[in-house]
Amino acid sequence: MGENKHVLRSAQTQARLLEVARALFVARGYQQVSAEEIVQQAGLTRGALYHHFDGKDGLFKALYDQLQCEVTTRINAAYDAAPDPLSAFRVSCHVWLEACTDREVQQVVLIDAPNVLSWEAWRAADAEYSLGDIRECLHGLSEQGMIAHDGLDALTHLLVGGMNEMALYIARAPDAHTALADAKRWLDVVLDGIMNKPRK
Repeated sequence: MGENKHVLRSAQTQARLLEVARALFVARGYQQVSAEEIVQQAGLTRGALYHHFDGKDGLFKALYDQLQCEVTTRINAAYDAAPDPLSAFRVSCHVWLEACTDREVQQVVLIDAPNVLSWEAWRAADAEYSLGDIRECLHGLSEQGMIAHDGLDALTHLLVGGMNEMALYIARAPDAHTALADAKRWLDVVLDGIMNKPRK
């Protein structure tokens, strides 16, 4: 019973630190928030921060993962609700771009993460959350004859890179919703160009 209480307290402490860090990082950006401010607002000690997250950087990575998981859940729900694989792939791409109008995703995932995690670590984390899923979708479409079967790895990287650039474009645009509409429109042009048109 005592062990269960310890696990519960630990989970509550982690959740509290993530809640406070989320609000502060989104409001002002990672560099403008100190570890001391986080623990003070959370009503905890620096020891708790270092015990659970090994410091501010570790807390940021946990928040990054939390946001990515939330977006992935939305994408998967949209994919599963689509009537066919082609529509599922298109709508899942749209949902990712829509998520980029979210201030939390903009600041943490797109603006701060490449600097805080390092560019290489951000690329690796991005690959973990998107590259494999998009590759799997494209292979599924290829097996059904909807796209060409050759060069799928290159196509995967092209689409991931393009959507990442569009995500940053949306995040930095003065009007994110107008940028989103433009991004979706041009993404559809690209997808229409590769779907059902295998190369000879």
